[in-house]
This record gives sequence, C-alpha cells and structure tokens, in this order.
Amino acid sequence: MTDEDLRNKIAETALDIMETGNIPTEEQLKLLAEDKATQEACLQIQAAATAVRRRQEHIDVEARLQQFNSHRPSKHTTPIWRWIAAAAVIAALAVLFLPDYFSNKKEISMAENNSPYTVFSVEDSHPQITLVNSDGNAVEMPQQETISRIITNVVSFKADSAILRVEPEERLTMNVPNGKSLLVELPDGSKAHLHPGSSLKFPVRFIGGTREVELNGEAYFEVTRDAQHPFIVFAQDMQVLVLGTEFNIAAYHGDTPTVTLIHGSVSVSAKAVSGGMTLKPGEQAALSAQASALSLRQVSTEKYTNWRDGYFYYDDMPVRDILLDIGRNYNVDVVCETPALLTERMRFVATRGSDIREVLSRLNDIGKIRATIIGNKIVVK
Repeated sequence: MTDEDLRNKIAETALDIMETGNIPTEEQLKLLAEDKATQEACLQIQAAATAVRRRQEHIDVEARLQQFNSHRPSKHTTPIWRWIAAAAVIAALAVLFLPDYFSNKKEISMAENNSPYTVFSVEDSHPQITLVNSDGNAVEMPQQETISRIITNVVSFKADSAILRVEPEERLTMNVPNGKSLLVELPDGSKAHLHPGSSLKFPVRFIGGTREVELNGEAYFEVTRDAQHPFIVFAQDMQVLVLGTEFNIAAYHGDTPTVTLIHGSVSVSAKAVSGGMTLKPGEQAALSAQASALSLRQVSTEKYTNWRDGYFYYDDMPVRDILLDIGRNYNVDVVCETPALLTERMRFVATRGSDIREVLSRLNDIGKIRATIIGNKIVVK
C-alpha cells in the first residue's frame, strides 16, 4: 500500500466515523495515542475550538454538522484535502477521548467492583472560613455578600485595608472548608478565588524581590502584573512563577496536581523534576503521582473560568469528577451504589448557587444516573 493509499484509507475511515457519530473503539484510541502527527493536530484543533467557544457561548452542533455534510466533497476530491479533513476529525475525537483514556484505567478497574463507592465524605458538618496567624490563633471570618451570580465571601488584604493592622512580616493562612468559597484580594491587588476545601498562606505585605504564597487545594489566580517582583505559588511539589496573568492550580491532597493557564504565560517546575516548562494559554501541566515528571496537554479553559463566574461546567467529564465537585461545593457525603456509573461521561452546566435538589434534578434529567439526597448524603444509583 502506497503512502497515498494509506492517507486515503485513513481519510475515508475518519469521515465515516464523523458521519455516523460512533464512539471510537479502544483500538482506535490506542492508534491515535501512538500517532505523533495526530497528537500535533489535536493541539491545533483544540486551540481553534477554544477560540471559537470564547466567541460563541451557544453553538448549534447539529446545524454545524449538517452544514459540513452538505459541503462534503465527492469521491474525486484531492487526497490532500481529504487528508486534512480526516486529520481534523481524528484530532477532534482525540481531544474528546484521549486525555482521560489512560488516566481513567484505574477508575475503570475500580468500577468493575459492584460494592458501594464513597466519592466524598464530610469532615466537618458546620464548616466556617477561618483566618489563622503565625501563632496559630484563628478567627472566623464575617459573612459578606457581593453582587455576583452566587453569594461569595470577599476579604481584602490590600494595603489600604483595615484588616492589615498587624506586623508586615506576619504570615496569614486563610482556610476555606468544603461547602464554602472565598475571593481573597492580596496585598498587591492580586486575587485568588479559593475553591471549597482549600487554604492559602500569604504575608500581610509582600516584602523583598518576590511575591510568594502557598496553596493547598484549588484556586483561580488573577495576578497583578509586576515585572520586578515575580509572583510565585507553591502547591504540593510544584512551583508556579508568573509576572502577571490568570491561571488555575488544582492541588488537592491525593489528586494529580495541575496548572492550567488562561491568559499570559507561566513557568511551572517541580522539586524532583530537572528543568521545567513554560505554558501557553489553553495548556495544562500535570505532575505525576510519584512527583517525578511533568506532562503537558491542551485543555478547554471554560471549566475554570465558569467556576470563577459561579457555574458548574463539565464538558465530557467522568461522573466521579462531577459528583466530587458537587460534594465539595455543598459539603455533603456522596456514595455511588453502582460504581460502574462513575466512569460514564457527561456534559453538564448548572449554577453553583442553586439549591442542591435542583442541581441533582438536572443531573438526573440527562438519564445516565439517578441521584437522590437523603439528609446530608447524596446516593447515586
């Protein structure tokens, strides 16, 4: 078989998959995972797709598909065009399925066991946001409301804030328990949107050549630009250095730490990894379970910007990840009585400030799971 014949065969197969809407088989996924040319195409297609989504919140997928099919070329189309089309189709499929293909192997094995699986457990039934000083003394933060899509606590530590009536060298730790969220305005004007179950350690005033903070959990940062004083975030075994940009760090204990860049540029490094990497918008760096290697992939950033804006937003995400986020957000136990369901993938959007029963009702409407709340526990069947 000549190279031209091979390209034509791949093109025909890809176009057939696109038209029928079939989900790629495991063999096809393995093939895509091993094809470096396709992986490069994935990056280009994902970047283009992200740009389109930023411009249009609502895209009629069926209309776009019909439009494409109406302009599908005849069998006599040049091989070059067909190869480009096939590469685009396969790349789009790879963007949807490949990133989680190997990472989900462990979950798939777990799901084969039919014993009930605990997705999330409540540690404190009456959580409060607290601020802890260097001596370990804690105070509960007052509840404040802002004009937003959700009710969010906001605490400012800017230089003109009355809360700064302590020594400049003082280091504070803001603890945000599950069931709560917080927007912290740091001394330099940078903002950290703290997710439920997170804590941020920072100085009362940034002194010296760098602006350093420590994160446990997850946060969306909007860093005020200051080229003379780099902003550094320490999270588990990772270090993220920026001058001024927006990015998300997820570093919950027991989960794979990730850094996702929204705008600008960030440098990511790890203690046990020689060298580091510089991210571009739409790229995500992940630290391996052994903290010995950094990997890079293209992702859609909507999940992170929508969380900041007050929404649950999941595009082809495992049910387990969705339920874990809901458990953290509402601080409720989550148990799945049919673990095989946890690897199902769903697309789901809801307002984080909605009543939990409304959120579960919308999940149930999709038809893949049945979730009910009993007391302070979500039971999924």
